Amino acid sequence: MIMIIELCGLPGCGKSTLFKELKKKWKEEGAKEPIYGREEVLKRNLAIRALDRALFDKYSVGERKELIRIINDNARHDSDWERRYIHRLLELTEGIRRMEGKNLILDEGLIQYITSLAYGSRLVPGEGLDDLIEKVFPKNAEYDIINCDIPVETSIERVRERNRKNDRYDVGNEETRKKLMSVKKENIDILLNSKVLKNKNILNLNMTDASDKNAEAVWEFVNSGRPAVK
Repeated sequence: MIMIIELCGLPGCGKSTLFKELKKKWKEEGAKEPIYGREEVLKRNLAIRALDRALFDKYSVGERKELIRIINDNARHDSDWERRYIHRLLELTEGIRRMEGKNLILDEGLIQYITSLAYGSRLVPGEGLDDLIEKVFPKNAEYDIINCDIPVETSIERVRERNRKNDRYDVGNEETRKKLMSVKKENIDILLNSKVLKNKNILNLNMTDASDKNAEAVWEFVNSGRPAVK
């Protein structure tokens, strides 16, 4: 069975660290099928314009207009970050399609990018959002979701310590930072509780636990009740 695992959660929650532990875990368990990460998915794409053509060529003219409308309805377009994530969502959607038949672990995936369409604003639950999820999520693969949960305050502290250049959550005002993180957390919850994703396999992880312990939990989760990936 082809498998896609998305790690979603607040900035600084430890998605990248968990991703490294998961790749290590897969190797230790002797899994025969290789695991590819987000960077390997994205680097197979060419320029954004070529990517957009490849994606939209899949749809009729009416479907293209509908896809653009749904994206525009859920994106607030009041910052460069939101416009950037529209392109990232399209890029990742196309990248996953091109990697069909391969096992993927995404330390930032479709949920992460959809929640970023409304930076600082709450996503609007309902048919429009459900339609967007339906259009971008792959149809022919098991898509497991790992909700990497930490308190907002812990996320803020980790982002401050990381101090990564151009991190949009590393703002100077503490109150603004907390509001942005809280909205991000709420948007993740809105997606995870959406009608479209309610049938997905979702594992909630406490990211204050050790990364190797969480990697073991993910391994057991994705292998329970399904054919072994070995």
